[in-house]
Amino acid sequence: MFRNLLLSILFTISTPLSAQESDFILKIGTSELYIPAFRTYFSSEYVAPEKNLALLRNLKPKISPIHVIDFAANSPGVTTIWCRGSYPVFAPEKIPYEIFLAGAIKNELTKADMYSIGAGIPLSIDLKVIDFESTGDAKWTIEATFSVPGKNPVTIKNQTPFEISFGASKACGQVKTALVPSIQDFLFKTYSNSKFQELFK
Repeated sequence: MFRNLLLSILFTISTPLSAQESDFILKIGTSELYIPAFRTYFSSEYVAPEKNLALLRNLKPKISPIHVIDFAANSPGVTTIWCRGSYPVFAPEKIPYEIFLAGAIKNELTKADMYSIGAGIPLSIDLKVIDFESTGDAKWTIEATFSVPGKNPVTIKNQTPFEISFGASKACGQVKTALVPSIQDFLFKTYSNSKFQELFK
């Protein structure tokens, strides 16, 4: 209730004829809440860091290729996480967060020549948490469970802190900027985990 009231104070409820594709329309009951693009935040496209690729290449002689066959989430299809209760933060092109993470994993495995549809060990990934704190000790939290047939699942959780400002507009910009580095950190921690590695031996 408070969030809806706050949003109605901050933004115009009617949708203008000049609405852009990057604008955001939030449905509240039977009403539509128009949030202009300058109040929305999109993360950058994912870029595989060299340290992650180097780690995977080092693991390549020790583990089998991987084939991601399924990617689920506790809250599937979520495209928006709210910053300071008022500002929507999106992955690129408003894709669901679990799809963004799945794409990052496939991107890194492919670049490291570790991804194989035909010969890879089938991997299922269940995204448990992807969320952030934008006040106090600001951080992104990512947690996921990795499963392959015949072995016990492995759950990895990582928190990546980042600098945060007092003002909401700047702080939410810092949140979206920190998403890609947070995924990079999460994947590096995942590949480094000995139990994760054992899934593919």
